[in-house]
Amino acid sequence: MLQRTRESWQIVFFIAAGVYAVGGILYCVLASGSIQPWAIDKTRTTVELEAVDEQEQAVDLQTQTTQ
Repeated sequence: MLQRTRESWQIVFFIAAGVYAVGGILYCVLASGSIQPWAIDKTRTTVELEAVDEQEQAVDLQTQTTQ
């Protein structure tokens, strides 16, 4: 028989909380905010791409100085 006691629901809650915590930790460790190659618009001109590269370099410098 299925027992619907407080202890049973606590087990379900802790399992769900563990799955959520592991997912959150993996996301924090493995996630990246960099633009992926598949997300780059191929129709942009070289000048636009150079501007994007300069912006990325500026962000990288800001990140390095704050660390």
